[in-house]
Amino acid sequence: MTTRHSPPQLRVIPGGMAEERRIGGVSIQLAALEALAPALDAVVVEEDTSLVLGAELTIREPAEDFSELQRELAEFTPPQPGSVLLRKGRQLELLAIVHDLEHTPSWRREWIAAAVDRVLDLAQQRQLKTLAMPLLGSVHGRFPAAQFLTLLRDTLERRRPAFPQTLWLAMPRAQIAAVLDLLEQDIQR
Repeated sequence: MTTRHSPPQLRVIPGGMAEERRIGGVSIQLAALEALAPALDAVVVEEDTSLVLGAELTIREPAEDFSELQRELAEFTPPQPGSVLLRKGRQLELLAIVHDLEHTPSWRREWIAAAVDRVLDLAQQRQLKTLAMPLLGSVHGRFPAAQFLTLLRDTLERRRPAFPQTLWLAMPRAQIAAVLDLLEQDIQR
């Protein structure tokens, strides 16, 4: 008997927020992103203009022949920093293009701000009630968490979106306490 290995069930594990935080009408929750919950409407993924940061690390034989791969590569137009691409699969992913690996640092505040705006546009258009998003610019870069939280707060207060209704800020479990403190400080300003 052969056993087929399926990928583990992915889920968001709540990270210890005792109380709901609301910014601009959106419920903000913190989560340790050990995996993504199937109950989420979509997940934001931090990505770069060449789409290599989120690339699958498994080496496998391509389904296309070499000439087809060459043609696709020649026709590839890199997305603009600040844009957001949709990737459908088991779960809708919003690829937030916040890095350009030809720059140092690879991220820019204005790219992150534009991507957050575009994510909120797509959440509204698609009526996404629940959305998980990392602290953009910090997954593959060093954009300060405090600056991201301020940017997010300002954007949510300015836009007051109907969707998402709940935004899960996803991060490594070790960061949750520090980000919760930053969030508290930011809300009190």
